Amino acid sequence: MALDPNKLSRNELVQLVNSTALGESITRSRLDRQMNRSGRRWHDGRWIRLLEYLRWLIREIDRPARPKLDGRAADLARKNTETWRSQNIAPLPEIADRGRRQKAQAELRVFCETYFASAFYRQWSADHLKVIAKIERAVKEGGQFAYAMPRGSGKTTLARVAALWAVLGGYRPFVCLIGGSQERAVELLTPIRKACLENELLLADFPKAIYPLHKLQNNARKQIGQHIDGRPTYCTWAADKLIFPTVEGPDNEASGAIITVTSLDANMRGQQHTTMDGRTLRPSLVLLDDPQTRQSARSPSQTRYRLQLLTGDVLCMAGPGESIAAVLTCTKIYAGDLADQVLDCQKNPEWQGECTKLMYSFPKGEKLWAEYARRRAEGLRRGKGLKA
Repeated sequence: MALDPNKLSRNELVQLVNSTALGESITRSRLDRQMNRSGRRWHDGRWIRLLEYLRWLIREIDRPARPKLDGRAADLARKNTETWRSQNIAPLPEIADRGRRQKAQAELRVFCETYFASAFYRQWSADHLKVIAKIERAVKEGGQFAYAMPRGSGKTTLARVAALWAVLGGYRPFVCLIGGSQERAVELLTPIRKACLENELLLADFPKAIYPLHKLQNNARKQIGQHIDGRPTYCTWAADKLIFPTVEGPDNEASGAIITVTSLDANMRGQQHTTMDGRTLRPSLVLLDDPQTRQSARSPSQTRYRLQLLTGDVLCMAGPGESIAAVLTCTKIYAGDLADQVLDCQKNPEWQGECTKLMYSFPKGEKLWAEYARRRAEGLRRGKGLKA
């Protein structure tokens, strides 16, 4: 029976090709592999078109052979592929509670209470609420605000959380934290980095901003190749700089934002950051935490010098013609020191200084306190500690 060259079965093709003077040239298994590799260019899965099959074979023979990899090259290629896969952090988690996130973005107080409840576990005082309102206004609308609170009242923690809130809320793309010394300045960023690693609630509601940083696992080397399905995140994890990941799409107001730290005794000029889309960012918000030391507070010349840095270098970090928001936390050490002058609304009204008190009134039962002091002193004299 005559064969139809446009409708050959696999067995018929194998028998036909092997019937030439060359002898056995193809096997059924090899034909199956060729059919799988070629798709359906010359067959429909059952019947084979002989002439199209021969044309395909000729093209395959003329195609340059792939270079063979030696053992070491193949092992390197395998490791590179494994590394690329391990650096891929896709898919990103979804937002856990969108309503909670939006409320926290809108108000600094809600942000503190929601994501940092362990730090702000006590009831807010009237002074705290007043300070929070002024910090929020400075972040959202601009301007300068300086406040002094007693030690242990949480003013530094509040300033750090405000920096993170300003970035995650999309209010300020570049925040600079300034300390009285470089060592102190680096310490300001450490709790923020820790929150990105360990704050599960923050991770749940801000996955695009926090999840890539969380996946670094406090290892700066992992930032180099981190990507989301081939798109680099471009984040930076350093002791004095934190650049949030660049992630496309909505719900990531902090994309490409940056938080840096420096000190008044360092070179603050020229701070800028170029984003992946070519924009040049300069600090739009500075948070100064106790920008004086006890030594500088005691020296009138150092106080004048730091005031010049504050008004000249710090408030000009945004660049010529650009305004910058500034929040300053401080503690008065000596009369006439930097804090005392900045908080003076007569000398520096632009800072809107707010100085809270440790005690607003003394107790009425002063005789009882005097009796307590007497018994306490008597107990100490007798070697009974604080017991009378």
